[in-house]
Parts: sequence; C-alpha cells; structure tokens
Amino acid sequence: MLEHFELKELKQDTRGEICLLIFDKFEAFVSHTKKGVSRSGYYFKPNKDIAGAPSRIYVVLRGRFLYREKDMASGNEVEKEIKTGDHFSIMDNHAHMFTALEDTDMIEFTPGATGKIEMVPYQSYREIVERDI
Repeated sequence: MLEHFELKELKQDTRGEICLLIFDKFEAFVSHTKKGVSRSGYYFKPNKDIAGAPSRIYVVLRGRFLYREKDMASGNEVEKEIKTGDHFSIMDNHAHMFTALEDTDMIEFTPGATGKIEMVPYQSYREIVERDI
C-alpha cells in the first residue's frame, strides 16, 4: 500500500516541519509544530471549484493548540482550544492562526479543489507567526 504514497518535505524551520503527502491526485499537508510557536496567519480567497465548501479541513493527530479565527467580512473573532482527535474546517475569508500549547501533529487537506488555493496574509496574525521564525 505505501508504494502508492509519495511524501515530500516542504519546509523545516525552528517551528517544526511541513510535508506534502500525495496519493494519486489527492494531496494533504502533514505538519509538526513545536510547543509555544504559531503557524499560519492567512485567509483563503474564495475558490470557485469549492464554492460553499470549507477551504481546508484539519485533523489533529497529536497535541493541543490555541486556534484563532477572524471572519474578514463581519469582523467577528473566535478563540478556542483544539486537541488530539479534534477535526475542524476553515471557510474562505476567515483569517486563522494556530499556537501550539504542546508539540502538535496535524493533517490538512482541501476537499474537491482542482485549482490552487490563494492565501492572503492577515497582518495582525502574521506579526505573531513571524516572531517565531
């Protein structure tokens, strides 16, 4: 079975690492984030290929983090703790950031997308993320 999978390391830095898992036409990102650091700080522009569906789906394999999300249209912001076994999705135009409360491994994928998802930096969150790089 494993011969059908391809794993590519995309980035490794002081925060951890991110790999791309490829199976046929399905792609998923697998990340390891070290305790105390933040990732992301973007929102996704609408993608006509997945209109009305989540831009990304996440599954936490191990760990715990503080999740922040801001709806760019309404300005509403939420903050919640997410842990091992939890899964959640992010819709278009919702800025998001993850801050690891312990070492965290997670997988993320885009359901049904055939085109590239465009990420737009959300400066308030990016400033926090970039302090950890």
